[in-house]
Amino acid sequence: ILLIMWMFPLAIKFSVRERDLGSAIREAQDKIAEQVQLPPGSHMEWVGEFGNLQDAIRRLSIVVPISLALIGVLLWFNFGSMTDTLLAMSVIPMAIVGYLISLQSDADVIRQLMLALVILLWGFRLTINWAYTWSGLDHVDWRYVNLQAKAGILWWPLSFTGVHLYPTLLVFLGCIPMYHALVIGTQPINGFDYLALAIGLTSVWLEFQSDRELHRFRQLRRSRTEVLDTGLWSLCRHPNYLGEIGVWVAVLLFGYAAVGYADYWMLSGSIAMILLFTFVSIPMIEKKLLEDKPGYVDYKARSFSLIPLSRLR
Repeated sequence: ILLIMWMFPLAIKFSVRERDLGSAIREAQDKIAEQVQLPPGSHMEWVGEFGNLQDAIRRLSIVVPISLALIGVLLWFNFGSMTDTLLAMSVIPMAIVGYLISLQSDADVIRQLMLALVILLWGFRLTINWAYTWSGLDHVDWRYVNLQAKAGILWWPLSFTGVHLYPTLLVFLGCIPMYHALVIGTQPINGFDYLALAIGLTSVWLEFQSDRELHRFRQLRRSRTEVLDTGLWSLCRHPNYLGEIGVWVAVLLFGYAAVGYADYWMLSGSIAMILLFTFVSIPMIEKKLLEDKPGYVDYKARSFSLIPLSRLR
């Protein structure tokens, strides 16, 4: 609603369909500024849903910095190191730059904020887990060690293609729905946005909680042959991978909500991620766990790989 305040209030009400509210209001404001000259002593106010959106953004401008400061304090208490805390917080500038770039588009601001929240929390969890487990530049993941031993003289081309290039391409494909959600999408906020937000936040929590349980288990275990089968790990053997899959599904849903369709390029990244985790990453780690932990055979027989409905035991 546009209120023109002069000798008495004059309300002009209009509805927005088939496009997002933010871009419609910006276009209306530009045209009014160019073509309408108000009488002296009068002014305009934009109220209604757009006014509520502006109020929400102003509140977020206060709440978000306070929340980030509290997160930084908690990280510092957890790590006991300012260097590790800054490393964990380093994802914030990148997220802010990406969000500011996306603001130049006509996409829905609320959708942008929802997607940015999921990705920011996902990046926090990933960075915190890396900082917590990183032991130095000399550390090499056991999977790369095994691949190098098997590849022999072909290790460098395998490292370039299989370890670096292929995963980078998969992440690029998985991020294509973000372009639809942050830049070109014109659909108004709908149920798929809220479904994506719920799946994204739940998935990030699932990853964070499974990381916590795994780190605590490693601190308290008496032998490396012990099997973690409590908490989330009693419900499925790979809750961290389940959370990772959920994040990429959430990204796909945000893209679908923004444009109302899911083409080949949008689907390719999410499907490739699911196939990678299900048929490459999980079988690889399960093979190692079966070799290292005698009790893993029994744990595998009475548990599910990802979800109870899955036949991938």
